[in-house]
Amino acid sequence: MHLDPRHPYERFMSRLASGQANGKSRMANRFGLLGASSHSLFAVRYLRAWLYGSVVVLIVAMLIWNAQRTQGIATASADSITGSADTFAVARAKALEASKLTSIELLKKAAPMIDGGDRMLAIELLLEANRRDPTIRDVNLQLGYAYLKAGNWTEAKAALNRAKELDSIYPETYQLLAVVYHQLGDSAGEQEALARAKQFELVAKLPELTR
Repeated sequence: MHLDPRHPYERFMSRLASGQANGKSRMANRFGLLGASSHSLFAVRYLRAWLYGSVVVLIVAMLIWNAQRTQGIATASADSITGSADTFAVARAKALEASKLTSIELLKKAAPMIDGGDRMLAIELLLEANRRDPTIRDVNLQLGYAYLKAGNWTEAKAALNRAKELDSIYPETYQLLAVVYHQLGDSAGEQEALARAKQFELVAKLPELTR
């Protein structure tokens, strides 16, 4: 058994000093661990934020790329459709030119189409019929009617005036001209056309009235 020869007070102070030193050491170790843990936590949070930021940037870049790609495809498709329509129109025009149909036959094919929904094809047929023979009143009359139905008042007026020149007393020509003048806001032309239509309608009925 070892006996400490120091005075009890000295021994107490020595133990007290030793305890404080050990306490400081433990506190230092604790704070050291806390410091290391704090640094590690900061590093984890920084890495996580960087990863999230990278993912967001990647997603935004993919969305922009997809939008540009979609727009490019749509533009290419529109160009392709336009090109196909132009090619088809040229092919149809060539087919019409190569057709052996007479102007009257073209007129008979075109007339039912005007009110049937294929008005533009009817106009093409009538234009070809007029090109082959510009002296047929009903070709110009039906062409004027087709333009009128399409809302093209200028072309309708021109075609109906050609029909009037070919047959100046046909009442239906003036009836259609009255509609065109009304749409153009020409009230004087409209009234004159209506008057002519009634006049020539009466003329057309004279043979029946005098029987």
